[in-house]
Amino acid sequence: MVSLPSDLPYLATLSWSELYELYWEEVHETACRGFVDGVWLMVYIIIPTLLLEMWSFETAAALYKKNARLYKTAFALNFFNHFGLGAICYAFTITFFAKNVPHPVLASTDSTDSTMLLLASYYLTIAGQVLTLMIVHSLCFYTVHRIFHTYPKLYKWHKFHHLFNTHVPPITANAVSPVEYLIGYLIPFLISMTLFQHCELALWIAIQVVSIFNIAMHTPKLERYYDKILPSWMVGTGDHLEHHKRLNCHYAAPTLDLDYLVEVIGEEVHGLLHGTSVSDFKKKQDDEVSR
Repeated sequence: MVSLPSDLPYLATLSWSELYELYWEEVHETACRGFVDGVWLMVYIIIPTLLLEMWSFETAAALYKKNARLYKTAFALNFFNHFGLGAICYAFTITFFAKNVPHPVLASTDSTDSTMLLLASYYLTIAGQVLTLMIVHSLCFYTVHRIFHTYPKLYKWHKFHHLFNTHVPPITANAVSPVEYLIGYLIPFLISMTLFQHCELALWIAIQVVSIFNIAMHTPKLERYYDKILPSWMVGTGDHLEHHKRLNCHYAAPTLDLDYLVEVIGEEVHGLLHGTSVSDFKKKQDDEVSR
């Protein structure tokens, strides 16, 4: 993150040209490095997408046979969203909002025991920041997603993603309009970085983890494995594929299943008031699915 002096009155006395000369070199250097790192991050997202796409050849081929133009557009949007928007947004975020957290082994001259404690604290800090980023992203995406489906005038920005309903191969994970990619995929990370000033490493890891979950959620062949491994409070592949078909259910994605959590909490409150339990809610949910 570009560091600004704490003497704000001094900054107020500087002209735009003086501010430009004072900070341009640091901003330029950080932004350029951030863009390169962002491009590599997007490469690491594209690679598993393509690997799972090849593994899901039958689904991909069926979609291509049904609508070749739609399939090609999905590919084009993946590359445009990742490299045209994602890398630039990543560079902007780490330039102005990422907090510097030096690695303790590189920064410390203390004893080995002290270094180990600092190292443990460092990785716990990173883990906490990654978790916070993922939670904020889940909350923001859930809100944006519900808004898209609630207001017809805004649904137009989400409509393209739901052209994939019968056949949903992995490439569709990021086959969304640029507006949706910006508002639903990127800005949630920016909001978390603005509020909590996480470090760059935490942002990098969080984006990678969320992206992997997103791709897995759009891989039908993973459903029988993925949904058995995940706990109920995580979004399963089956849940999201059902959303693609029915539109009016399972809005949460791609990590925390906020639909489930909200309903369970609501059912728990209802149970306290009326004498039912969460297990009754789960049985009711299973009965609805079996129908």
